[in-house]
Amino acid sequence: MWMIAAILAIMGFAVSGVVGLLPGRRLIFRRQFSAGLCAVAAVAGLFAAGGVLSGNFASPVTITSPLSIMTLRLNLDPLAAFFLVPIFFIGGVVCLFGLGYWPSTRHPRSSRMLQLWLGVLIAAMAYLTLAESAMSFLMAWEVMAFSAYFLIVTQDQSPAARRAAWLYLVATHFSTLLLFGLFALLHAFTGTWAILPLHSHGPHAVPQGVQDVVFFMALLAFGVKAGMMPLHFWLPDAHAAAPSHVSAILSGVMIKMGIFGMLRIIFLLPGHPLGWGLIVLLLGVVSTLLGVLWAIGQHDIKKLLAYHSVENIGIILIGLGLALVGQAVHQPVLIILGLAGSLLHVWNHGLFKSLLFLSAGTVVQSTGTRDLDRMGGVARTMPVTAGLFLIGAWAICGLPPLNGFVSELFLYIGFFHTVRGEPLLMPVALLLVMAGALAAACFIKVFGTAFLGHWRGPQRRFHEAPLVMRYSMLALAATCLMIGMFPLIAVGPLQQTAQGLLRPQFPRIPPAGGLLLKSGTISSAAAAVAPLPHLGSLVPFFAISLVSVALVCMAGVATGLALRRKSSGSRPAWDCGYVRPTPRMQYSASSMGEIIQRCFHRISIVRAVVSEQFAAEHRLPAESRFETHADDPALTRVVHPVGKALNLVAAACRGFQHGSVQRYLLYMLVMLVVLLLALVPFGNLFRNLF
Repeated sequence: MWMIAAILAIMGFAVSGVVGLLPGRRLIFRRQFSAGLCAVAAVAGLFAAGGVLSGNFASPVTITSPLSIMTLRLNLDPLAAFFLVPIFFIGGVVCLFGLGYWPSTRHPRSSRMLQLWLGVLIAAMAYLTLAESAMSFLMAWEVMAFSAYFLIVTQDQSPAARRAAWLYLVATHFSTLLLFGLFALLHAFTGTWAILPLHSHGPHAVPQGVQDVVFFMALLAFGVKAGMMPLHFWLPDAHAAAPSHVSAILSGVMIKMGIFGMLRIIFLLPGHPLGWGLIVLLLGVVSTLLGVLWAIGQHDIKKLLAYHSVENIGIILIGLGLALVGQAVHQPVLIILGLAGSLLHVWNHGLFKSLLFLSAGTVVQSTGTRDLDRMGGVARTMPVTAGLFLIGAWAICGLPPLNGFVSELFLYIGFFHTVRGEPLLMPVALLLVMAGALAAACFIKVFGTAFLGHWRGPQRRFHEAPLVMRYSMLALAATCLMIGMFPLIAVGPLQQTAQGLLRPQFPRIPPAGGLLLKSGTISSAAAAVAPLPHLGSLVPFFAISLVSVALVCMAGVATGLALRRKSSGSRPAWDCGYVRPTPRMQYSASSMGEIIQRCFHRISIVRAVVSEQFAAEHRLPAESRFETHADDPALTRVVHPVGKALNLVAAACRGFQHGSVQRYLLYMLVMLVVLLLALVPFGNLFRNLF
């Protein structure tokens, strides 16, 4: 029943956009029908995922083929079910939001294709989680890649959108090439294209060196999709160029498919050395710190949110690294806390980042700009959107009583447990605290610049979002608050998923008490199948709920008193001696982030551009402009130079293309001779002769 419901949900999303391609004039009704079909499919998918996460078993599905590589296997295990929850929930919300944000009346040319590819993207991601064979996985991966490309290039009249889409396409196909090599390597040692646990002993044992290669290939391939630093270079431009509800699904869900792939492959390997966990921890710390620091330097509100996705991917990797370290040092407490923090942050980041992108898109749609330095005073005319954005900002900073606090608390408790075992990991907790403080400073800049103060540009009237957009954002905000206030609702799915992740590593376990032949993992079969500690015994959930409810009640009372209090009039603030202050004299996004950028000037991405310098003694200096630009070093110092070098190599190779069939046949003959010579055993030949 659960598998059937999941497959029906995938089919519902896949065909939802086809309705809009049918001939006819009433496109608005077909868009509404497509969105309604997505909502029904989302409910069916959540029903299937909830059934598996509650402890029920879903029967796998196998579609056989004469060719073993074409055999398709689908399995709805706890890990797949856990990732299906944000795919279906956020996917359904985004489809409803798109009715108001990208209506067919204003976008008649692109609305049909956007709805089509959005449904295909959600269906491909859901199918990817079920795939248990290499062909199924790669098919879903490619469909996901191409549908995301068409969504990013929706505004194809924009050169920036076209550049961002091409950069994403190059990055995702680099990831695909690595996956081809990874699955070919696994097939060479296992003899099957199924994604199954590897063995550490027996006739199909996989050497530790091969496991290391598989680990690094998986880390690179899925790290590109996840936006892990420094493989994030495609992410900021792609998320900024796409429509805002597409950015929400890309940032909130699609990049998590990289995390899903890491979990799926890494936990099928039997040996987890300590070095693996330390490498993942290091990459997580780098992504977290550089992501938030580079976000502070952004002027574009959508690019700023995109860099915070890099930061939160780093937090997820820190949890994964903590779990791998726990496996290496045989500490089940670290395993469950690391996995729980990592997995719950997958949910939490999807919720509050989607909320932030949707509310930011509402502001961009109303104001007509993404530049924070041109915004101001938006909360006066869009109070609901401002309040929902504030909820998302509060959650992403990891503050109670919202959901971001809970997942990061799991990691803090895990690091506190390392005092007895691995005290060297404690600085990671301090760096995580610093990243939270920097995130708070960044969103103080965003909210203060965009929503408070006065509008900086020419006078214009703004309008609040339509009801369907507000209700969509409200559903995400309510879920953030619910998980933050009552985190016990996530304990069951987290425990079930963590236990299911560890179980496949020991598919054939000898009788109880027998020793496993692989050293360096777990010494006995009893330890291998022993249940992990329960989160309820490690985390004070009752205290979290009590404090969260108290904070919400206090905030409600304070808001009520503020609304009932009569205004005593307003007076102008101290104007620093200016006769007539203007809105341009407010603090800008650049000035609010300048202090932090000075503290980290060696790794800052902001450069200043002054159009004209003038001497201080000039009484009437000429007009001068001061601008700051934020460049990504990974893009400008690595990707662009490599691209230029490849263009030079390609230009040099054009000399071989003459249009002559005779020369092409000669090239083929030369290559055939080289390949034949490679088969000749010259070593044996010389030994026999001499």
